[in-house]
Amino acid sequence: MSTEKSEIVCPTCEQVFKEERSLSKHLAKKIPCIPKGQARHSCQACNQTFDRKNDLAKHLTTKKHTDAVARAASGTVDNSTTTNNHHSHNHTSNVTNNDNRVTNNYTLSNPPPRPRMFGRSDISHIVDLTFKELDQHLKLRAGTGLTPFLNMFKLIHLNDEAPKNHNVLMESKDSDFALTFRQRHWRMIGDPERVFMDCLHETAIQFMDVEEVMQENMSETAYRQFSRLRDLVEYETSGKSGKPAGPEVQRMLDRFCEAIIDFTGRRPDLLEYAKADQAAAPPLEEVPKTRTLPMWQPGGDRFEAFRQMREDGIYARPPGPDI
Repeated sequence: MSTEKSEIVCPTCEQVFKEERSLSKHLAKKIPCIPKGQARHSCQACNQTFDRKNDLAKHLTTKKHTDAVARAASGTVDNSTTTNNHHSHNHTSNVTNNDNRVTNNYTLSNPPPRPRMFGRSDISHIVDLTFKELDQHLKLRAGTGLTPFLNMFKLIHLNDEAPKNHNVLMESKDSDFALTFRQRHWRMIGDPERVFMDCLHETAIQFMDVEEVMQENMSETAYRQFSRLRDLVEYETSGKSGKPAGPEVQRMLDRFCEAIIDFTGRRPDLLEYAKADQAAAPPLEEVPKTRTLPMWQPGGDRFEAFRQMREDGIYARPPGPDI
Protein backbone atom coordinates (compact mmCIF):
# COMPACT_ATOMS: atom_id res chain seq x y z
CA MET A 1 0.00 0.00 0.00
CA SER A 2 1.36 3.45 -0.92
CA THR A 3 2.10 5.78 1.99
CA GLU A 4 2.43 8.94 -0.10
CA LYS A 5 0.23 11.85 0.96
CA SER A 6 -1.80 13.58 -1.69
CA GLU A 7 -0.72 17.12 -2.47
CA ILE A 8 -2.87 19.97 -1.15
CA VAL A 9 -3.18 22.81 -3.62
CA CYS A 10 -4.38 26.38 -3.04
CA PRO A 11 -7.39 26.88 -5.36
CA THR A 12 -6.33 30.48 -6.10
CA CYS A 13 -2.56 30.60 -6.58
CA GLU A 14 -1.98 26.82 -7.06
CA GLN A 15 0.75 26.74 -4.40
CA VAL A 16 1.31 23.20 -3.09
CA PHE A 17 1.27 22.30 0.62
CA LYS A 18 1.96 19.09 2.51
CA GLU A 19 -0.56 19.66 5.30
CA GLU A 20 -4.04 21.12 5.63
CA ARG A 21 -2.94 23.47 8.41
CA SER A 22 -0.30 25.00 6.13
CA LEU A 23 -2.98 25.76 3.57
CA SER A 24 -5.19 27.22 6.31
CA LYS A 25 -2.41 29.58 7.41
CA HIS A 26 -1.81 30.53 3.80
CA LEU A 27 -5.49 31.38 3.24
CA ALA A 28 -5.70 33.33 6.52
CA LYS A 29 -2.95 35.78 5.58
CA LYS A 30 -3.84 39.46 5.81
CA ILE A 31 -2.85 40.00 2.17
CA PRO A 32 -4.69 37.34 0.11
CA CYS A 33 -2.98 35.39 -2.63
CA ILE A 34 -3.73 36.03 -6.28
CA PRO A 35 -4.18 33.71 -9.30
CA LYS A 36 -0.98 32.12 -10.59
CA GLY A 37 0.79 34.22 -13.20
CA GLN A 38 -1.07 37.40 -12.25
CA ALA A 39 0.93 40.39 -10.91
CA ARG A 40 -0.29 41.91 -7.66
CA HIS A 41 0.62 45.53 -8.40
CA SER A 42 0.39 47.47 -11.64
CA CYS A 43 0.90 50.93 -13.08
CA GLN A 44 -1.87 51.70 -15.54
CA ALA A 45 -0.10 54.84 -16.78
CA CYS A 46 2.83 52.78 -18.08
CA ASN A 47 1.12 49.40 -18.60
CA GLN A 48 3.62 47.64 -16.31
CA THR A 49 3.06 45.06 -13.59
CA PHE A 50 5.07 44.25 -10.48
CA ASP A 51 5.07 41.36 -8.04
CA ARG A 52 6.39 43.48 -5.15
CA LYS A 53 5.04 46.75 -3.79
CA ASN A 54 8.59 48.11 -3.38
CA ASP A 55 9.25 47.63 -7.08
CA LEU A 56 6.12 49.59 -7.93
CA ALA A 57 7.10 52.35 -5.48
CA LYS A 58 10.52 52.66 -7.16
CA HIS A 59 8.86 52.76 -10.59
CA LEU A 60 6.63 55.66 -9.48
CA THR A 61 9.75 57.80 -8.96
CA THR A 62 11.15 57.23 -12.46
CA LYS A 63 11.06 59.75 -15.31
CA LYS A 64 9.21 57.26 -17.50
CA HIS A 65 6.30 57.15 -15.08
CA THR A 66 6.32 60.95 -14.56
CA ASP A 67 6.15 61.51 -18.33
CA ALA A 68 3.29 59.01 -18.66
CA VAL A 69 1.29 60.74 -15.92
CA ALA A 70 1.93 64.13 -17.55
CA ARG A 71 0.60 62.80 -20.87
CA ALA A 72 -2.52 61.45 -19.13
CA ALA A 73 -3.10 64.79 -17.38
CA SER A 74 -2.78 66.76 -20.63
CA GLY A 75 -5.04 64.38 -22.54
CA THR A 76 -2.29 63.16 -24.88
CA VAL A 77 -2.83 59.58 -26.02
CA ASP A 78 0.21 57.30 -26.16
CA ASN A 79 -0.49 53.95 -27.78
CA SER A 80 2.57 52.43 -26.15
CA THR A 81 1.09 52.93 -22.68
CA THR A 82 -2.48 51.85 -23.37
CA THR A 83 -3.46 49.27 -20.77
CA ASN A 84 -5.42 46.15 -21.68
CA ASN A 85 -5.25 44.30 -18.39
CA HIS A 86 -6.82 45.88 -15.29
CA HIS A 87 -7.10 43.39 -12.39
CA SER A 88 -8.96 46.13 -10.51
CA HIS A 89 -9.73 43.90 -7.52
CA ASN A 90 -6.06 43.46 -6.67
CA HIS A 91 -4.67 46.99 -6.99
CA THR A 92 -5.52 50.68 -7.00
CA SER A 93 -4.75 52.61 -10.18
CA ASN A 94 -2.15 55.36 -9.80
CA VAL A 95 -3.68 57.48 -12.55
CA THR A 96 -7.22 58.70 -13.23
CA ASN A 97 -8.48 58.86 -16.81
CA ASN A 98 -9.75 62.10 -18.34
CA ASP A 99 -13.40 61.00 -18.31
CA ASN A 100 -13.34 60.60 -14.52
CA ARG A 101 -11.69 63.98 -14.13
CA VAL A 102 -14.53 65.90 -15.79
CA THR A 103 -17.56 63.92 -14.62
CA ASN A 104 -17.02 63.96 -10.84
CA ASN A 105 -18.55 66.58 -8.56
CA TYR A 106 -15.20 68.30 -8.16
CA THR A 107 -12.99 68.91 -11.19
CA LEU A 108 -9.58 70.53 -11.31
CA SER A 109 -11.27 73.80 -12.29
CA ASN A 110 -13.81 73.53 -9.45
CA PRO A 111 -11.79 72.37 -6.41
CA PRO A 112 -13.08 71.64 -2.89
CA PRO A 113 -11.73 73.69 0.06
CA ARG A 114 -7.97 73.63 -0.21
CA PRO A 115 -6.63 71.24 2.45
CA ARG A 116 -3.72 72.10 4.69
CA MET A 117 -0.49 70.24 4.08
CA PHE A 118 -0.34 66.94 5.96
CA GLY A 119 1.52 67.48 9.23
CA ARG A 120 0.48 71.14 9.50
CA SER A 121 -3.08 70.82 10.70
CA ASP A 122 -5.07 73.72 12.10
CA ILE A 123 -6.04 72.75 15.66
CA SER A 124 -7.55 76.06 16.77
CA HIS A 125 -10.89 74.29 17.24
CA ILE A 126 -9.19 71.89 19.68
CA VAL A 127 -6.96 74.06 21.89
CA ASP A 128 -9.84 76.32 22.95
CA LEU A 129 -11.94 73.46 24.33
CA THR A 130 -12.36 73.10 28.07
CA PHE A 131 -11.20 69.91 29.74
CA LYS A 132 -14.82 68.80 30.08
CA GLU A 133 -15.31 69.20 26.33
CA LEU A 134 -11.99 67.50 25.57
CA ASP A 135 -12.92 64.60 27.82
CA GLN A 136 -16.29 64.29 26.09
CA HIS A 137 -14.63 64.08 22.67
CA LEU A 138 -11.50 62.09 23.54
CA LYS A 139 -12.62 59.86 26.47
CA LEU A 140 -9.57 60.85 28.51
CA ARG A 141 -11.04 59.49 31.75
CA ALA A 142 -11.92 56.13 30.22
CA GLY A 143 -8.45 54.74 30.85
CA THR A 144 -4.89 54.93 29.65
CA GLY A 145 -5.35 53.04 26.38
CA LEU A 146 -4.90 54.39 22.86
CA THR A 147 -8.55 55.27 22.23
CA PRO A 148 -7.96 59.00 22.95
CA PHE A 149 -5.35 59.04 20.16
CA LEU A 150 -7.87 57.77 17.61
CA ASN A 151 -10.49 60.23 18.84
CA MET A 152 -8.00 63.11 18.66
CA PHE A 153 -7.15 62.18 15.06
CA LYS A 154 -10.85 62.08 14.14
CA LEU A 155 -11.48 65.40 15.88
CA ILE A 156 -8.65 67.09 13.97
CA HIS A 157 -8.58 65.40 10.53
CA LEU A 158 -12.03 63.85 9.98
CA ASN A 159 -14.15 66.55 11.60
CA ASP A 160 -16.72 68.34 9.43
CA GLU A 161 -15.99 71.54 11.37
CA ALA A 162 -12.40 71.51 10.06
CA PRO A 163 -12.67 70.74 6.30
CA LYS A 164 -9.20 72.13 5.58
CA ASN A 165 -7.74 69.31 7.69
CA HIS A 166 -9.27 66.64 5.44
CA ASN A 167 -5.84 65.75 4.04
CA VAL A 168 -5.64 61.94 4.15
CA LEU A 169 -7.75 59.43 2.19
CA MET A 170 -7.81 55.68 1.44
CA GLU A 171 -10.37 53.69 -0.53
CA SER A 172 -10.20 50.22 1.06
CA LYS A 173 -7.96 47.81 2.96
CA ASP A 174 -6.98 46.24 -0.37
CA SER A 175 -5.65 49.54 -1.73
CA ASP A 176 -1.93 49.71 -2.38
CA PHE A 177 -1.96 53.47 -1.89
CA ALA A 178 -3.14 56.14 0.51
CA LEU A 179 -3.61 59.75 -0.54
CA THR A 180 -2.16 62.67 1.42
CA PHE A 181 -1.94 66.37 0.63
CA ARG A 182 1.72 67.40 0.36
CA GLN A 183 3.50 70.24 -1.45
CA ARG A 184 0.22 71.80 -2.67
CA HIS A 185 -1.08 68.64 -4.33
CA TRP A 186 -2.62 65.29 -3.46
CA ARG A 187 -0.08 62.50 -3.60
CA MET A 188 -0.48 58.72 -3.80
CA ILE A 189 1.80 57.12 -1.21
CA GLY A 190 2.69 53.50 -1.96
CA ASP A 191 3.14 52.57 1.72
CA PRO A 192 -0.23 53.01 3.49
CA GLU A 193 1.08 51.70 6.81
CA ARG A 194 3.71 54.45 6.87
CA VAL A 195 0.88 56.97 6.32
CA PHE A 196 -1.01 55.57 9.31
CA MET A 197 2.22 55.70 11.35
CA ASP A 198 2.58 59.36 10.40
CA CYS A 199 -1.04 60.01 11.40
CA LEU A 200 -0.52 58.42 14.81
CA HIS A 201 2.83 60.19 15.25
CA GLU A 202 1.35 63.61 14.46
CA THR A 203 -1.56 62.93 16.79
CA ALA A 204 0.83 62.13 19.64
CA ILE A 205 2.66 65.40 19.03
CA GLN A 206 -0.59 67.38 18.92
CA PHE A 207 -1.46 66.19 22.41
CA MET A 208 1.29 68.58 23.60
CA ASP A 209 -0.96 71.50 22.70
CA VAL A 210 -3.60 70.42 25.23
CA GLU A 211 -1.43 68.77 27.86
CA GLU A 212 -1.51 71.83 30.12
CA VAL A 213 -5.28 71.65 30.57
CA MET A 214 -5.00 67.86 30.93
CA GLN A 215 -2.36 68.12 33.66
CA GLU A 216 -4.47 70.63 35.59
CA ASN A 217 -7.62 68.48 35.51
CA MET A 218 -6.40 64.87 35.64
CA SER A 219 -5.12 63.03 38.69
CA GLU A 220 -1.33 62.89 38.96
CA THR A 221 -1.29 59.12 38.42
CA ALA A 222 -3.60 59.21 35.37
CA TYR A 223 -1.66 62.07 33.81
CA ARG A 224 1.70 60.31 34.27
CA GLN A 225 0.36 57.10 32.78
CA PHE A 226 -1.04 58.94 29.78
CA SER A 227 2.19 60.93 29.33
CA ARG A 228 4.28 57.76 29.33
CA LEU A 229 1.99 56.25 26.70
CA ARG A 230 2.11 59.42 24.60
CA ASP A 231 5.93 59.40 24.69
CA LEU A 232 6.04 55.72 23.75
CA VAL A 233 3.66 56.22 20.82
CA GLU A 234 5.66 59.17 19.49
CA TYR A 235 8.90 57.22 19.76
CA GLU A 236 7.60 54.00 18.16
CA THR A 237 5.97 55.83 15.25
CA SER A 238 8.88 58.20 14.58
CA GLY A 239 10.88 55.53 12.74
CA LYS A 240 13.89 56.24 14.93
CA SER A 241 13.60 53.22 17.22
CA GLY A 242 14.87 50.81 14.57
CA LYS A 243 12.26 48.26 15.69
CA PRO A 244 8.73 47.41 14.53
CA ALA A 245 5.92 49.05 16.46
CA GLY A 246 4.54 47.05 19.39
CA PRO A 247 1.29 45.04 19.15
CA GLU A 248 -0.78 47.74 20.85
CA VAL A 249 0.38 50.37 18.39
CA GLN A 250 -0.20 47.95 15.49
CA ARG A 251 -3.81 47.50 16.59
CA MET A 252 -4.21 51.25 16.71
CA LEU A 253 -2.82 51.55 13.16
CA ASP A 254 -5.59 49.17 12.02
CA ARG A 255 -8.17 51.40 13.71
CA PHE A 256 -6.72 54.47 12.03
CA CYS A 257 -6.99 52.65 8.70
CA GLU A 258 -10.66 51.83 9.32
CA ALA A 259 -11.45 55.42 10.33
CA ILE A 260 -9.81 56.86 7.20
CA ILE A 261 -11.57 54.34 4.92
CA ASP A 262 -14.93 55.13 6.53
CA PHE A 263 -14.37 58.88 6.04
CA THR A 264 -13.24 58.38 2.41
CA GLY A 265 -16.39 56.35 1.71
CA ARG A 266 -18.48 59.33 2.80
CA ARG A 267 -16.56 61.72 0.51
CA PRO A 268 -16.48 60.23 -3.02
CA ASP A 269 -16.36 63.77 -4.44
CA LEU A 270 -13.16 64.60 -2.57
CA LEU A 271 -11.65 61.23 -3.50
CA GLU A 272 -12.24 61.74 -7.21
CA TYR A 273 -10.84 65.25 -7.08
CA ALA A 274 -7.77 64.01 -5.18
CA LYS A 275 -7.15 61.34 -7.85
CA ALA A 276 -7.40 63.89 -10.64
CA ASP A 277 -5.13 66.31 -8.83
CA GLN A 278 -2.43 63.72 -8.11
CA ALA A 279 -2.41 62.66 -11.77
CA ALA A 280 -1.60 66.22 -12.81
CA ALA A 281 0.76 67.03 -9.91
CA PRO A 282 4.49 67.56 -10.43
CA PRO A 283 6.86 65.14 -8.69
CA LEU A 284 7.56 65.62 -4.97
CA GLU A 285 10.62 67.71 -4.27
CA GLU A 286 13.28 66.56 -1.83
CA VAL A 287 12.94 68.85 1.18
CA PRO A 288 15.16 68.60 4.27
CA LYS A 289 13.17 67.49 7.31
CA THR A 290 12.80 70.10 10.04
CA ARG A 291 11.28 69.98 13.52
CA THR A 292 10.85 72.46 16.33
CA LEU A 293 11.78 69.74 18.85
CA PRO A 294 14.96 67.63 18.98
CA MET A 295 14.88 64.21 17.36
CA TRP A 296 14.63 60.91 19.26
CA GLN A 297 18.30 60.00 19.36
CA PRO A 298 20.45 58.99 22.36
CA GLY A 299 23.01 61.48 23.53
CA GLY A 300 21.58 64.65 25.05
CA ASP A 301 18.52 65.09 22.81
CA ARG A 302 14.83 64.60 23.42
CA PHE A 303 15.14 60.87 24.06
CA GLU A 304 17.62 61.45 26.88
CA ALA A 305 15.63 64.38 28.26
CA PHE A 306 12.47 62.33 28.57
CA ARG A 307 14.38 59.41 30.03
CA GLN A 308 15.71 61.72 32.75
CA MET A 309 12.20 63.05 33.38
CA ARG A 310 10.96 59.49 33.74
CA GLU A 311 13.69 58.76 36.28
CA ASP A 312 12.84 61.92 38.23
CA GLY A 313 9.09 61.28 38.01
CA ILE A 314 8.56 64.61 36.29
CA TYR A 315 6.67 65.24 33.06
CA ALA A 316 7.18 68.91 32.37
CA ARG A 317 5.78 70.70 29.35
CA PRO A 318 8.31 70.34 26.49
CA PRO A 319 10.16 73.61 25.74
CA GLY A 320 9.06 75.68 22.81
CA PRO A 321 11.30 76.58 19.86
CA ASP A 322 12.30 79.89 21.51
CA ILE A 323 13.71 78.20 24.70
